[in-house]
Amino acid sequence: MVTISGSGFGAKGGSDPNKPLVWADFQSGIQPTGLGMVTSWGAITNMSLSTGSPQYGLSTENAVGTYSPAQLGHSFEFTRTFTGKVYVYAKRYYEFAKPSNLKTFRFWSTNDATWNLAVSTSSGGIILNESCVDPDRFQGIPWLQNQWITEEFRINLGTVDGCGSNSGNGSYQWVRNGTQVQSESTLTNGTTLGKNYGRLIMIDNFTDIFNPPASGDRVWLDDLYADDTWARVMIGNASTFAASTVREIQIPSAWSNTSITITVNRGSFTNLNNAFLYVIDASGNPNATGFCLGGATAMVPNVVGFTQTAAETAITGANLVVGNVMVTASGTVPVGEVISQMPDFDSTVCLGSEVDLVVSGQPSSGGGGGGGCFIATAAYGSPLAKEVHVLREFRNRYLLTDNLGQLFVSQYYRLSPPVADAIAASETRRAVARGVLRPVIWWADLAMRSPSLAFGSTGVGLLAIPVIPFVVYRRMRSRSNRSVPTEN
Repeated sequence: MVTISGSGFGAKGGSDPNKPLVWADFQSGIQPTGLGMVTSWGAITNMSLSTGSPQYGLSTENAVGTYSPAQLGHSFEFTRTFTGKVYVYAKRYYEFAKPSNLKTFRFWSTNDATWNLAVSTSSGGIILNESCVDPDRFQGIPWLQNQWITEEFRINLGTVDGCGSNSGNGSYQWVRNGTQVQSESTLTNGTTLGKNYGRLIMIDNFTDIFNPPASGDRVWLDDLYADDTWARVMIGNASTFAASTVREIQIPSAWSNTSITITVNRGSFTNLNNAFLYVIDASGNPNATGFCLGGATAMVPNVVGFTQTAAETAITGANLVVGNVMVTASGTVPVGEVISQMPDFDSTVCLGSEVDLVVSGQPSSGGGGGGGCFIATAAYGSPLAKEVHVLREFRNRYLLTDNLGQLFVSQYYRLSPPVADAIAASETRRAVARGVLRPVIWWADLAMRSPSLAFGSTGVGLLAIPVIPFVVYRRMRSRSNRSVPTEN
Protein backbone atom coordinates (compact mmCIF):
# COMPACT_ATOMS: atom_id res chain seq x y z
CA MET A 1 0.00 0.00 0.00
CA VAL A 2 1.00 3.61 -0.60
CA THR A 3 -0.03 6.68 1.41
CA ILE A 4 -0.53 9.99 -0.39
CA SER A 5 0.01 13.03 1.83
CA GLY A 6 -1.21 16.52 0.94
CA SER A 7 -4.11 18.86 1.58
CA GLY A 8 -7.50 19.72 0.16
CA PHE A 9 -8.47 16.17 -0.81
CA GLY A 10 -11.85 16.62 0.87
CA ALA A 11 -14.00 13.75 2.06
CA LYS A 12 -14.38 10.79 -0.25
CA GLY A 13 -18.12 10.48 0.36
CA GLY A 14 -20.17 7.54 -0.78
CA SER A 15 -21.50 4.60 1.21
CA ASP A 16 -18.05 3.89 2.62
CA PRO A 17 -15.85 6.89 3.48
CA ASN A 18 -12.67 4.95 2.73
CA LYS A 19 -13.12 2.30 0.06
CA PRO A 20 -15.17 1.81 -3.13
CA LEU A 21 -18.32 -0.21 -3.57
CA VAL A 22 -16.70 -2.71 -5.95
CA TRP A 23 -13.23 -3.65 -7.17
CA ALA A 24 -12.80 -6.76 -9.33
CA ASP A 25 -9.48 -7.42 -11.07
CA PHE A 26 -10.08 -11.19 -11.47
CA GLN A 27 -6.54 -12.04 -10.33
CA SER A 28 -7.82 -14.23 -7.51
CA GLY A 29 -11.25 -15.28 -8.76
CA ILE A 30 -14.43 -14.18 -10.49
CA GLN A 31 -15.89 -12.39 -7.44
CA PRO A 32 -15.03 -8.81 -6.39
CA THR A 33 -12.07 -8.49 -4.01
CA GLY A 34 -12.20 -7.53 -0.35
CA LEU A 35 -10.85 -4.08 -1.22
CA GLY A 36 -14.44 -3.00 -1.93
CA MET A 37 -17.65 -3.15 0.09
CA VAL A 38 -19.32 -5.67 -2.22
CA THR A 39 -17.45 -8.98 -2.22
CA SER A 40 -19.83 -11.11 -4.28
CA TRP A 41 -21.83 -10.35 -7.41
CA GLY A 42 -25.60 -10.36 -7.17
CA ALA A 43 -25.62 -12.13 -10.53
CA ILE A 44 -23.08 -13.38 -13.07
CA THR A 45 -24.39 -14.16 -16.54
CA ASN A 46 -22.25 -16.31 -18.85
CA MET A 47 -18.87 -14.98 -17.67
CA SER A 48 -15.84 -17.06 -16.67
CA LEU A 49 -12.17 -16.56 -15.83
CA SER A 50 -9.59 -16.50 -18.62
CA THR A 51 -5.79 -16.71 -18.56
CA GLY A 52 -5.43 -16.62 -22.34
CA SER A 53 -4.98 -13.70 -24.72
CA PRO A 54 -5.80 -10.91 -24.81
CA GLN A 55 -4.72 -9.66 -21.39
CA TYR A 56 -4.68 -5.97 -20.47
CA GLY A 57 -1.32 -4.52 -19.44
CA LEU A 58 0.30 -6.53 -16.65
CA SER A 59 -2.82 -8.56 -15.90
CA THR A 60 -2.59 -12.36 -16.06
CA GLU A 61 -6.29 -13.15 -15.71
CA ASN A 62 -9.56 -11.54 -16.73
CA ALA A 63 -13.20 -12.44 -17.41
CA VAL A 64 -14.49 -13.64 -20.78
CA GLY A 65 -17.93 -14.23 -22.25
CA THR A 66 -18.45 -16.32 -25.39
CA TYR A 67 -21.55 -15.79 -27.52
CA SER A 68 -23.80 -18.59 -28.69
CA PRO A 69 -27.51 -18.78 -29.61
CA ALA A 70 -28.17 -20.06 -26.09
CA GLN A 71 -25.97 -17.44 -24.36
CA LEU A 72 -26.82 -13.96 -25.60
CA GLY A 73 -26.28 -12.11 -22.33
CA HIS A 74 -22.97 -11.56 -20.52
CA SER A 75 -22.92 -9.42 -17.39
CA PHE A 76 -21.94 -8.70 -13.79
CA GLU A 77 -24.43 -6.96 -11.52
CA PHE A 78 -25.11 -6.06 -7.91
CA THR A 79 -28.05 -4.45 -6.11
CA ARG A 80 -27.92 -1.23 -4.14
CA THR A 81 -30.13 1.86 -3.86
CA PHE A 82 -28.56 4.70 -5.85
CA THR A 83 -29.78 8.24 -5.32
CA GLY A 84 -26.99 10.61 -6.28
CA LYS A 85 -23.57 10.28 -7.86
CA VAL A 86 -22.23 7.08 -9.40
CA TYR A 87 -18.87 6.30 -10.99
CA VAL A 88 -18.13 3.14 -13.00
CA TYR A 89 -14.76 2.17 -14.51
CA ALA A 90 -14.01 -0.88 -16.69
CA LYS A 91 -11.66 -2.38 -19.26
CA ARG A 92 -13.35 -4.05 -22.22
CA TYR A 93 -12.26 -5.86 -25.39
CA TYR A 94 -14.66 -6.82 -28.21
CA GLU A 95 -13.52 -9.13 -31.00
CA PHE A 96 -16.67 -8.57 -33.08
CA ALA A 97 -18.28 -5.77 -35.09
CA LYS A 98 -21.11 -3.70 -33.62
CA PRO A 99 -24.33 -5.70 -33.15
CA SER A 100 -27.75 -4.06 -33.10
CA ASN A 101 -28.72 -4.26 -29.43
CA LEU A 102 -25.83 -4.49 -27.02
CA LYS A 103 -25.92 -2.71 -23.66
CA THR A 104 -22.50 -1.60 -22.47
CA PHE A 105 -23.84 -0.26 -19.16
CA ARG A 106 -27.24 -0.22 -17.45
CA PHE A 107 -29.22 0.77 -14.34
CA TRP A 108 -32.43 -1.15 -13.62
CA SER A 109 -35.21 -0.23 -11.23
CA THR A 110 -35.79 -2.74 -8.44
CA ASN A 111 -39.57 -2.36 -8.61
CA ASP A 112 -40.34 -1.71 -12.28
CA ALA A 113 -39.20 -4.20 -14.88
CA THR A 114 -39.32 -1.62 -17.69
CA TRP A 115 -37.57 1.33 -16.03
CA ASN A 116 -33.88 1.55 -16.92
CA LEU A 117 -31.04 3.81 -18.01
CA ALA A 118 -28.70 2.23 -20.56
CA VAL A 119 -25.94 2.89 -23.04
CA SER A 120 -26.86 0.80 -26.06
CA THR A 121 -25.86 0.08 -29.64
CA SER A 122 -28.35 0.71 -32.43
CA SER A 123 -28.43 0.98 -36.19
CA GLY A 124 -27.21 4.57 -35.95
CA GLY A 125 -24.34 4.08 -33.52
CA ILE A 126 -24.24 4.05 -29.72
CA ILE A 127 -27.09 5.77 -27.87
CA LEU A 128 -28.14 6.82 -24.38
CA ASN A 129 -31.56 5.37 -23.61
CA GLU A 130 -33.90 6.37 -20.76
CA SER A 131 -37.21 4.60 -20.31
CA CYS A 132 -39.23 7.82 -20.11
CA VAL A 133 -37.39 10.00 -22.63
CA ASP A 134 -37.89 9.77 -26.37
CA PRO A 135 -36.12 9.86 -28.76
CA ASP A 136 -32.92 8.08 -27.82
CA ARG A 137 -29.90 10.36 -27.78
CA PHE A 138 -26.35 10.34 -29.14
CA GLN A 139 -26.47 8.44 -32.38
CA GLY A 140 -23.25 7.86 -34.27
CA ILE A 141 -20.66 7.16 -31.55
CA PRO A 142 -18.12 4.87 -33.27
CA TRP A 143 -17.69 1.24 -32.26
CA LEU A 144 -14.22 -0.02 -31.28
CA GLN A 145 -13.17 -3.64 -31.63
CA ASN A 146 -10.02 -5.79 -31.35
CA GLN A 147 -8.47 -3.44 -28.81
CA TRP A 148 -8.63 -2.80 -25.09
CA ILE A 149 -10.91 0.10 -24.19
CA THR A 150 -10.88 1.96 -20.87
CA GLU A 151 -14.39 3.20 -20.09
CA GLU A 152 -15.54 5.62 -17.40
CA PHE A 153 -19.20 6.40 -16.68
CA ARG A 154 -19.84 9.39 -14.41
CA ILE A 155 -23.49 9.83 -13.48
CA ASN A 156 -25.51 12.12 -11.23
CA LEU A 157 -29.08 10.82 -10.96
CA GLY A 158 -30.31 14.31 -10.06
CA THR A 159 -33.36 15.41 -8.08
CA VAL A 160 -35.94 16.40 -10.72
CA ASP A 161 -38.42 14.06 -12.39
CA GLY A 162 -38.37 15.36 -15.95
CA CYS A 163 -39.99 12.28 -17.39
CA GLY A 164 -41.56 12.94 -20.78
CA SER A 165 -40.29 16.52 -20.96
CA ASN A 166 -36.53 15.95 -21.06
CA SER A 167 -36.18 18.45 -18.19
CA GLY A 168 -34.41 16.49 -15.48
CA ASN A 169 -31.33 17.91 -13.77
CA GLY A 170 -29.23 14.74 -13.65
CA SER A 171 -26.03 14.36 -15.65
CA TYR A 172 -24.18 11.65 -17.50
CA GLN A 173 -20.68 11.48 -18.98
CA TRP A 174 -19.03 8.63 -20.85
CA VAL A 175 -15.25 8.79 -21.27
CA ARG A 176 -13.46 6.28 -23.48
CA ASN A 177 -9.64 6.04 -23.46
CA GLY A 178 -9.45 9.45 -21.78
CA THR A 179 -11.74 11.20 -24.29
CA GLN A 180 -15.34 12.18 -23.60
CA VAL A 181 -17.65 10.60 -26.19
CA GLN A 182 -21.07 11.30 -24.65
CA SER A 183 -22.45 13.90 -22.24
CA GLU A 184 -25.97 14.77 -21.08
CA SER A 185 -27.24 17.24 -18.47
CA THR A 186 -31.00 16.51 -18.43
CA LEU A 187 -31.26 13.02 -16.97
CA THR A 188 -34.51 12.40 -15.13
CA ASN A 189 -34.93 11.03 -11.63
CA GLY A 190 -37.77 8.62 -11.00
CA THR A 191 -37.73 8.70 -7.18
CA THR A 192 -41.11 10.35 -6.72
CA LEU A 193 -42.54 8.01 -9.33
CA GLY A 194 -41.44 5.06 -7.21
CA LYS A 195 -38.90 3.88 -9.77
CA ASN A 196 -35.61 3.96 -7.88
CA TYR A 197 -32.47 2.76 -9.62
CA GLY A 198 -31.33 -0.17 -7.52
CA ARG A 199 -29.60 -2.68 -9.81
CA LEU A 200 -26.32 -1.65 -11.38
CA ILE A 201 -25.34 -3.81 -14.34
CA MET A 202 -21.69 -2.88 -14.55
CA ILE A 203 -21.23 -4.57 -17.89
CA ASP A 204 -24.46 -5.72 -19.58
CA ASN A 205 -23.50 -7.27 -22.90
CA PHE A 206 -26.98 -8.34 -24.00
CA THR A 207 -27.57 -8.86 -27.69
CA ASP A 208 -30.95 -9.68 -29.21
CA ILE A 209 -31.73 -12.42 -31.68
CA PHE A 210 -31.95 -10.15 -34.74
CA ASN A 211 -28.30 -9.24 -35.19
CA PRO A 212 -26.12 -11.04 -32.63
CA PRO A 213 -22.36 -11.62 -32.93
CA ALA A 214 -21.31 -14.87 -34.54
CA SER A 215 -21.34 -17.95 -32.36
CA GLY A 216 -17.98 -18.15 -30.62
CA ASP A 217 -17.30 -14.41 -30.65
CA ARG A 218 -16.04 -13.14 -27.32
CA VAL A 219 -15.90 -10.13 -25.05
CA TRP A 220 -13.25 -9.73 -22.33
CA LEU A 221 -13.60 -7.61 -19.17
CA ASP A 222 -11.10 -6.52 -16.56
CA ASP A 223 -10.59 -4.03 -13.71
CA LEU A 224 -14.23 -3.36 -12.80
CA TYR A 225 -14.59 -0.53 -10.27
CA ALA A 226 -17.75 1.17 -9.01
CA ASP A 227 -18.53 3.69 -6.28
CA ASP A 228 -21.38 6.01 -5.29
CA THR A 229 -19.11 9.05 -5.30
CA TRP A 230 -17.00 10.74 -7.95
CA ALA A 231 -13.98 10.97 -5.61
CA ARG A 232 -11.20 8.64 -6.68
CA VAL A 233 -7.45 8.30 -7.24
CA MET A 234 -5.96 7.61 -10.68
CA ILE A 235 -2.59 7.53 -12.41
CA GLY A 236 -2.24 8.84 -15.95
CA ASN A 237 0.33 9.08 -18.70
CA ALA A 238 0.37 12.89 -19.03
CA SER A 239 1.05 15.88 -16.78
CA THR A 240 -2.60 16.98 -16.94
CA PHE A 241 -5.59 14.74 -16.35
CA ALA A 242 -7.37 15.91 -19.51
CA ALA A 243 -4.37 14.91 -21.63
CA SER A 244 -4.06 11.46 -20.05
CA THR A 245 -5.14 8.85 -22.59
CA VAL A 246 -4.10 6.05 -20.22
CA ARG A 247 -5.92 6.21 -16.88
CA GLU A 248 -5.49 3.49 -14.27
CA ILE A 249 -7.85 3.47 -11.30
CA GLN A 250 -6.29 3.10 -7.83
CA ILE A 251 -8.00 1.41 -4.90
CA PRO A 252 -8.39 3.54 -1.73
CA SER A 253 -8.61 1.98 1.74
CA ALA A 254 -8.30 5.12 3.91
CA TRP A 255 -9.28 8.70 2.96
CA SER A 256 -9.07 12.03 4.74
CA ASN A 257 -8.57 15.65 3.75
CA THR A 258 -4.80 15.32 4.12
CA SER A 259 -4.04 11.64 3.56
CA ILE A 260 -5.17 8.83 1.26
CA THR A 261 -3.95 5.24 1.40
CA ILE A 262 -4.25 3.20 -1.80
CA THR A 263 -3.49 -0.26 -3.13
CA VAL A 264 -1.52 0.38 -6.32
CA ASN A 265 -3.02 -0.88 -9.58
CA ARG A 266 -0.26 -0.66 -12.18
CA GLY A 267 -2.56 -1.46 -15.09
CA SER A 268 -0.42 -1.02 -18.20
CA PHE A 269 2.39 0.92 -16.50
CA THR A 270 5.54 -1.19 -16.42
CA ASN A 271 7.41 1.76 -14.93
CA LEU A 272 5.48 3.92 -12.45
CA ASN A 273 8.26 6.50 -12.55
CA ASN A 274 6.73 7.61 -15.84
CA ALA A 275 3.21 8.03 -14.41
CA PHE A 276 1.38 11.03 -12.92
CA LEU A 277 -0.84 10.82 -9.85
CA TYR A 278 -4.28 12.46 -9.67
CA VAL A 279 -6.70 12.85 -6.78
CA ILE A 280 -10.20 13.62 -8.07
CA ASP A 281 -12.50 15.18 -5.47
CA ALA A 282 -16.17 14.40 -4.86
CA SER A 283 -17.18 17.09 -7.37
CA GLY A 284 -15.11 15.39 -10.08
CA ASN A 285 -12.25 17.92 -10.11
CA PRO A 286 -8.66 16.59 -10.43
CA ASN A 287 -5.50 18.36 -9.30
CA ALA A 288 -4.50 20.82 -12.03
CA THR A 289 -1.05 19.30 -12.55
CA GLY A 290 -0.29 15.64 -12.04
CA PHE A 291 2.24 14.60 -9.41
CA CYS A 292 5.09 12.79 -11.14
CA LEU A 293 5.64 9.48 -9.36
CA GLY A 294 9.26 9.50 -10.51
CA GLY A 295 9.89 12.81 -8.74
CA ALA A 296 11.53 15.25 -11.16
CA THR A 297 10.12 16.23 -14.57
CA ALA A 298 11.65 17.06 -17.94
CA MET A 299 10.67 18.76 -21.20
CA VAL A 300 10.51 16.59 -24.31
CA PRO A 301 12.91 17.87 -27.02
CA ASN A 302 11.83 18.33 -30.63
CA VAL A 303 13.54 15.56 -32.63
CA VAL A 304 11.35 15.53 -35.76
CA GLY A 305 13.66 15.74 -38.77
CA PHE A 306 16.63 14.36 -36.81
CA THR A 307 18.33 11.15 -37.82
CA GLN A 308 17.40 8.28 -35.52
CA THR A 309 20.84 8.32 -33.91
CA ALA A 310 20.73 12.09 -33.33
CA ALA A 311 17.18 11.84 -31.99
CA GLU A 312 18.17 9.14 -29.50
CA THR A 313 21.13 11.26 -28.37
CA ALA A 314 18.85 14.27 -27.82
CA ILE A 315 16.31 12.17 -25.93
CA THR A 316 18.85 10.56 -23.61
CA GLY A 317 20.52 13.97 -23.19
CA ALA A 318 17.23 15.29 -21.81
CA ASN A 319 17.27 12.50 -19.20
CA LEU A 320 14.57 10.61 -21.07
CA VAL A 321 14.69 7.21 -22.75
CA VAL A 322 13.85 5.93 -26.20
CA GLY A 323 10.56 4.03 -26.30
CA ASN A 324 8.93 2.34 -29.29
CA VAL A 325 10.70 2.99 -32.59
CA MET A 326 8.35 2.26 -35.47
CA VAL A 327 9.87 2.17 -38.98
CA THR A 328 7.56 3.13 -41.85
CA ALA A 329 8.05 3.93 -45.51
CA SER A 330 7.77 7.59 -46.51
CA GLY A 331 7.78 9.21 -49.91
CA THR A 332 8.87 12.59 -48.57
CA VAL A 333 11.07 12.03 -45.50
CA PRO A 334 14.60 10.70 -46.10
CA VAL A 335 15.32 7.20 -44.84
CA GLY A 336 16.54 7.22 -41.25
CA GLU A 337 14.94 10.53 -40.24
CA VAL A 338 12.27 10.92 -37.55
CA ILE A 339 8.78 11.53 -38.96
CA SER A 340 6.94 12.04 -35.68
CA GLN A 341 7.33 11.62 -31.94
CA MET A 342 5.13 10.95 -28.92
CA PRO A 343 4.84 12.76 -26.54
CA ASP A 344 5.02 15.92 -28.60
CA PHE A 345 7.91 18.32 -28.06
CA ASP A 346 7.72 20.70 -25.10
CA SER A 347 5.45 18.25 -23.24
CA THR A 348 6.16 17.94 -19.52
CA VAL A 349 6.93 14.34 -18.57
CA CYS A 350 8.50 12.50 -15.68
CA LEU A 351 12.27 12.18 -15.71
CA GLY A 352 13.14 8.90 -17.39
CA SER A 353 9.92 8.73 -19.44
CA GLU A 354 9.88 7.05 -22.83
CA VAL A 355 9.67 9.00 -26.09
CA ASP A 356 8.28 6.96 -29.00
CA LEU A 357 9.56 7.62 -32.51
CA VAL A 358 8.31 6.97 -36.03
CA VAL A 359 11.31 6.75 -38.37
CA SER A 360 11.32 6.79 -42.15
CA GLY A 361 12.55 3.52 -43.68
CA GLN A 362 12.30 1.20 -46.62
CA PRO A 363 9.03 -0.72 -47.08
CA SER A 364 8.99 -3.64 -44.67
CA SER A 365 6.87 -6.74 -44.13
CA GLY A 366 6.24 -5.75 -40.56
CA GLY A 367 9.03 -7.06 -38.35
CA GLY A 368 10.03 -3.62 -37.07
CA GLY A 369 8.87 -1.69 -34.05
CA GLY A 370 9.01 -2.53 -30.38
CA GLY A 371 11.32 0.32 -29.46
CA GLY A 372 14.01 -1.06 -31.77
CA CYS A 373 13.58 -4.58 -30.35
CA PHE A 374 12.82 -5.82 -33.86
CA ILE A 375 13.50 -9.53 -33.38
CA ALA A 376 11.64 -9.81 -30.07
CA THR A 377 8.67 -7.92 -31.50
CA ALA A 378 8.56 -10.26 -34.49
CA ALA A 379 8.89 -13.32 -32.25
CA TYR A 380 6.20 -12.33 -29.75
CA GLY A 381 3.89 -10.58 -32.18
CA SER A 382 3.55 -7.20 -30.46
CA PRO A 383 5.77 -4.35 -29.23
CA LEU A 384 3.57 -4.41 -26.08
CA ALA A 385 4.50 -7.99 -25.17
CA LYS A 386 5.99 -8.36 -21.69
CA GLU A 387 9.11 -9.96 -23.12
CA VAL A 388 9.72 -6.96 -25.39
CA HIS A 389 9.28 -4.65 -22.40
CA VAL A 390 12.01 -6.55 -20.53
CA LEU A 391 14.50 -6.22 -23.38
CA ARG A 392 13.67 -2.56 -23.93
CA GLU A 393 14.14 -1.79 -20.23
CA PHE A 394 17.48 -3.64 -20.29
CA ARG A 395 18.57 -1.66 -23.34
CA ASN A 396 17.61 1.65 -21.75
CA ARG A 397 19.31 0.90 -18.42
CA TYR A 398 22.51 -0.83 -19.51
CA LEU A 399 23.21 -0.41 -23.23
CA LEU A 400 22.20 3.18 -23.99
CA THR A 401 24.13 4.41 -20.94
CA ASP A 402 27.43 2.88 -22.12
CA ASN A 403 29.55 3.78 -25.16
CA LEU A 404 30.06 0.17 -26.25
CA GLY A 405 26.39 -0.53 -25.58
CA GLN A 406 25.37 2.38 -27.81
CA LEU A 407 27.60 1.03 -30.57
CA PHE A 408 25.99 -2.39 -30.27
CA VAL A 409 22.48 -0.89 -30.36
CA SER A 410 23.35 1.10 -33.49
CA GLN A 411 24.64 -2.01 -35.26
CA TYR A 412 21.66 -4.04 -34.09
CA TYR A 413 19.26 -1.46 -35.55
CA ARG A 414 21.16 -1.75 -38.85
CA LEU A 415 21.41 -5.54 -39.07
CA SER A 416 18.34 -6.97 -37.38
CA PRO A 417 15.34 -5.63 -39.39
CA PRO A 418 15.77 -8.12 -42.29
CA VAL A 419 16.03 -10.98 -39.81
CA ALA A 420 12.93 -9.71 -37.99
CA ASP A 421 11.02 -9.54 -41.29
CA ALA A 422 11.88 -13.17 -42.01
CA ILE A 423 10.79 -14.22 -38.52
CA ALA A 424 7.48 -12.32 -38.70
CA ALA A 425 6.58 -14.07 -41.97
CA SER A 426 6.45 -17.57 -40.44
CA GLU A 427 4.93 -18.97 -37.26
CA THR A 428 7.56 -21.72 -37.27
CA ARG A 429 10.34 -19.14 -37.31
CA ARG A 430 8.63 -17.14 -34.59
CA ALA A 431 8.55 -20.26 -32.39
CA VAL A 432 12.27 -20.89 -33.02
CA ALA A 433 13.06 -17.24 -32.22
CA ARG A 434 11.10 -17.40 -28.97
CA GLY A 435 13.10 -20.47 -27.98
CA VAL A 436 16.38 -18.67 -28.63
CA LEU A 437 15.27 -15.53 -26.82
CA ARG A 438 13.82 -17.23 -23.75
CA PRO A 439 17.11 -17.61 -21.78
CA VAL A 440 18.26 -14.14 -22.84
CA ILE A 441 15.01 -12.56 -21.63
CA TRP A 442 15.27 -14.52 -18.38
CA TRP A 443 18.79 -13.21 -17.84
CA ALA A 444 17.86 -9.62 -18.80
CA ASP A 445 14.99 -9.72 -16.32
CA LEU A 446 17.38 -11.03 -13.66
CA ALA A 447 19.77 -8.18 -14.47
CA MET A 448 16.96 -5.69 -13.89
CA ARG A 449 15.91 -7.26 -10.60
CA SER A 450 19.28 -8.34 -9.17
CA PRO A 451 22.28 -6.88 -11.05
CA SER A 452 24.88 -8.38 -8.70
CA LEU A 453 23.52 -11.87 -9.24
CA ALA A 454 23.11 -11.48 -12.99
CA PHE A 455 26.51 -9.97 -13.72
CA GLY A 456 28.29 -11.87 -10.98
CA SER A 457 27.31 -15.44 -11.74
CA THR A 458 25.60 -15.44 -15.13
CA GLY A 459 26.92 -12.25 -16.72
CA VAL A 460 28.19 -14.32 -19.62
CA GLY A 461 24.64 -13.95 -20.94
CA LEU A 462 25.52 -10.39 -21.95
CA LEU A 463 28.03 -11.76 -24.43
CA ALA A 464 25.29 -13.69 -26.19
CA ILE A 465 23.17 -10.68 -27.05
CA PRO A 466 25.16 -9.48 -30.10
CA VAL A 467 24.93 -12.89 -31.78
CA ILE A 468 21.16 -13.38 -31.29
CA PRO A 469 20.22 -12.24 -34.83
CA PHE A 470 22.72 -14.65 -36.36
CA VAL A 471 21.77 -17.59 -34.14
CA VAL A 472 18.12 -17.07 -34.99
CA TYR A 473 18.96 -16.81 -38.69
CA ARG A 474 21.04 -20.00 -38.69
CA ARG A 475 18.32 -21.94 -36.87
CA MET A 476 15.72 -20.71 -39.32
CA ARG A 477 17.92 -21.84 -42.23
CA SER A 478 18.40 -25.20 -40.55
CA ARG A 479 14.66 -25.62 -40.06
CA SER A 480 13.87 -24.60 -43.64
CA ASN A 481 16.28 -27.23 -45.03
CA ARG A 482 14.52 -30.08 -43.23
CA SER A 483 12.00 -32.20 -45.11
CA VAL A 484 8.98 -30.94 -43.18
CA PRO A 485 6.20 -28.60 -44.28
CA THR A 486 6.96 -24.90 -43.75
CA GLU A 487 4.79 -21.83 -44.04
CA ASN A 488 4.98 -19.69 -47.15
